[in-house]
Amino acid sequence: MKINTRALMTTSGFGCIGLSYDEALGDYVESEARAVFVTESSVAAARAAQAGMAPVNPATLPDLRYGDLIVTLHWGRRIEGRHVPAGQDAGLAIEITGADGAPRRIPFTGLNMLSAREQLIAMSERGTSLSADQGGVLAGIQGVLEIISANPDTERFGGALVGQAFIASMIDGAGHVRLSVSDEEFGRKARADMIRAQISRLARDHPDGLSGAAPLATLLREAGLSSAAARSGAEVRAAGGAMVTEEALRRMVTANDRLCREVFGAMTTTPIEKLGVAMISPAELEALVEEFSDRILTGEWVDRICSRAERIAGGAMHGYSFRTCMISTDGRDILAISDPVGDAAGQAFLYSWPSVERLQIAETDAGHIVNISPEEVPDETEIARLKVVLDALICETALEQDGADPLLPVRALKMR
Repeated sequence: MKINTRALMTTSGFGCIGLSYDEALGDYVESEARAVFVTESSVAAARAAQAGMAPVNPATLPDLRYGDLIVTLHWGRRIEGRHVPAGQDAGLAIEITGADGAPRRIPFTGLNMLSAREQLIAMSERGTSLSADQGGVLAGIQGVLEIISANPDTERFGGALVGQAFIASMIDGAGHVRLSVSDEEFGRKARADMIRAQISRLARDHPDGLSGAAPLATLLREAGLSSAAARSGAEVRAAGGAMVTEEALRRMVTANDRLCREVFGAMTTTPIEKLGVAMISPAELEALVEEFSDRILTGEWVDRICSRAERIAGGAMHGYSFRTCMISTDGRDILAISDPVGDAAGQAFLYSWPSVERLQIAETDAGHIVNISPEEVPDETEIARLKVVLDALICETALEQDGADPLLPVRALKMR
């Protein structure tokens, strides 16, 4: 799009510091700078202002896209203009007041945007008013991150910055969070979940949808545990021949209020009475772990939840060893629990719920942790596959809505 850059800079520009590498000096040199992010609000303000300005030949204006940055660097009497594409580092910094009250400079473009945003927000929350320039940087960064969230194009913005945009949205809802994955990995997971959610809206029970979850018994059967699958759907026979129902297995959880509240309540919105449950043998548990070895979840959130479960369940027993394992596959989370008492009786326990009902964030003594593990982050090939599935469903839906219209194939193809 063509926008009067003078109008952009006049209405939404902010002062900052330019850092450029001088090859002759072999070092970075500073310059006064002024910049403006191309966002929906800055473009709207510029369009309103340019009506009262002298006309500008469109051929002299840069072709801008949302998320780009316009910069002017002042080198004495010489002014250098730059057009920096969205997501790229422009070599700019802004001065802020740190937590210790001392001034310091922070970069705020490219992959520094999220960090700069959080530092500016923290400065404001400490009671230090932002200057007009600092406020302009914060508003610009926020506008760009919102643009990226709405259109997470990794080819244009880069995978890490897309991830940061989604992280910013999560921070806005939950405050400071910690992750067990990188920014780029978080972005891939978020993008895949967005596509899966669209698939679910078109086909509720589609296996690639966000709400598609295979029954626990099906997963056990596919893992080669046919006897365990059969037992998980009705009654199971405990040591000594006593019959144990699914309801009895759930009562084992509800009988311990802290286990119910601080473990299951920190992982899933699924009510205890609706958990999928199964009692299997230690050998079957070993086979299950081997079958889903690449789907065993790791990360700080898993470690903390499992440690908490062990403390609650075995806190009163000296030398007690409570073992847990988290598995996520085919849209379902499975918490496997075993202990020496169960081992002696030939018993281990599985509690399960749809992954879509997993809580996004766990609250711990150390703060908020995002409940995502590296093992469940899809690669770009998987995301591309999901896009193909979604496109096919969109075309299918169009066919069903248009019926026998002879122009239908043409319309369906245009949608892709």
